[in-house]
Amino acid sequence: MGALTSRKPPRDSGPVIEGQTSGSTGVPVTYKKSDASIVVATTLLEVFLPEGEVKQILYNVLRNAIQASPAGESVDVVLNAQEDEVSVSVSDCGPGISDEVAARMFDPFFTTKHGESESGMGLGLSVSRSLIEAMGGRIEVSKRNQGGTVFSAVLPRRFEIQEVSRDE
Repeated sequence: MGALTSRKPPRDSGPVIEGQTSGSTGVPVTYKKSDASIVVATTLLEVFLPEGEVKQILYNVLRNAIQASPAGESVDVVLNAQEDEVSVSVSDCGPGISDEVAARMFDPFFTTKHGESESGMGLGLSVSRSLIEAMGGRIEVSKRNQGGTVFSAVLPRRFEIQEVSRDE
């Protein structure tokens, strides 16, 4: 087990997520539709990323995964680190994503949740992709062999906010 903390990096570029975690832990999460277990498996990891943006990305991707998974199924979260980047992969046990939906799922206001009590506005994945790309990262989507979908946010391990001079 480990801890995640929020602090300012040396050049005061704003709040960041700084974390070191290890081991595997299951955290029960109750959601309106069903109970799901989020399982996080990690290795020792340190990153410096904007806290608010990372929280928004994780919230959006985890919420979609929980909504897609049947009651009682697990949503898996796996953190992997390379020398210069980190990936957060979220796997669900849902029905998967059709080619038609895959072609549009990052479009603003596109949703597959029409008429559901938990319907969204169709902005979560669009906003997440924009935030990830603004940090120099990418979002990857793949199908699981046993059904479901894996969303991976690949981010630099260190992101420095560039200040823009108003004199230019």
